[in-house]
Amino acid sequence: MRSNYCLALSFAGEPEKGVLQCEQAVRLDSASESAYRNLARALEKTGRIEEAIARTQNALTKFPDSENLLFVLAEM
Repeated sequence: MRSNYCLALSFAGEPEKGVLQCEQAVRLDSASESAYRNLARALEKTGRIEEAIARTQNALTKFPDSENLLFVLAEM
């Protein structure tokens, strides 16, 4: 739930708040692939592309078969 909220903040014009919420979502549920994906999207919205790429690549070590993470990475 928190990872959806963070993404909504990012697209509603508050990407820095979105990043903070996404980071918390990852800490609270490190088994959630969507939390990592949404964190990457939020970081992208703030212009922190290199960090978004690095975090997505890191998430892919945890979820190597995630088509969603690969798609996010390809779009960056």
